[in-house]
Amino acid sequence: MQWRSAVTTVAILISVLNIQTIKGWEFELRPQNTTAQVGQETLLTCKAPTDINPIYLYSKETGTLTNRVQADLDGLRITNIQHGDEGWYKCTVNSDEGIKSARAYLHVIDALTFSRRPHNVTVSPGHTANLRCAVTTSSPVTYTWLRGGQPITNSERVTVDAGSLSVSNVQLDDVEVYTCKAFTSTMSGIRSISAEAAILIPGLTSPKFDQIPHNVEVPSTSSQVVVRCAASGIPTPSVEWKHNGKTVSSGTSTFLVQDNGNLHVNQAPVTASGVYSCIASNIKGTESHSIVLTVTRTVHHSTPCQQHSSVCLSVCLSKYINLC
Repeated sequence: MQWRSAVTTVAILISVLNIQTIKGWEFELRPQNTTAQVGQETLLTCKAPTDINPIYLYSKETGTLTNRVQADLDGLRITNIQHGDEGWYKCTVNSDEGIKSARAYLHVIDALTFSRRPHNVTVSPGHTANLRCAVTTSSPVTYTWLRGGQPITNSERVTVDAGSLSVSNVQLDDVEVYTCKAFTSTMSGIRSISAEAAILIPGLTSPKFDQIPHNVEVPSTSSQVVVRCAASGIPTPSVEWKHNGKTVSSGTSTFLVQDNGNLHVNQAPVTASGVYSCIASNIKGTESHSIVLTVTRTVHHSTPCQQHSSVCLSVCLSKYINLC
């Protein structure tokens, strides 16, 4: 029969299949129960051994397959998922060795979105700043607030209550970007969504260079090279250095970035040559400046003794003579 050709073909069978199965082979990949959000894409994988010349037939046990559901060599792909796509899907394989089917359930959930996103707040020093966030979902929600990537816990001036963060007696040290992260649990695991907002005070200023670095050229024999870069701002900017576009790791045997922003290059190997960028950042903005560091090779000139064989060494050590 034509459908038993050696070429694997893919087809979709809309109707429900009731075909007697024959044992003798097993699926290499069976479709798995899946949870997906509205608007997402998912793939129900189904794979049989190629040497049995399989033909794949897909069906939905209730309803019909829309044009957003397409079969390919990897399985059944569903794009722009909607609630109506939820249900049981069946993969039936017709082969030289008989017919087998496997099925999986697609559970569709609403996309996790913020019903209330946190917004930047500006308060005078000594006052209280409040940030709030909320998500709408039928599943229980857990909220976590982060600062600098680290979870925030309750303290004397800081109160975390679900989607609310309150900081009393605000000081300059509290000026920062804070992250609200919401978690929910589903059949397929944990989902999360996050949003950021900043606590600000009046009078903040963006970074400004007080000392701009300049191009430097040094011999490779230099024990240390210092490239100066000082910046000011409110709050005090953090300084980062990049070498040829890659972040310089401070504290290594070659590089050290001081608290004042200066970059120390130890021993100055020739490989240290390149473009260096000093990047100063705070919550108000970023300023950068680039320079070129050139490390030149040092040529060592040999003495007459070094130019000759060891036979002449003792003579050369006492005096340079033509004999050597």
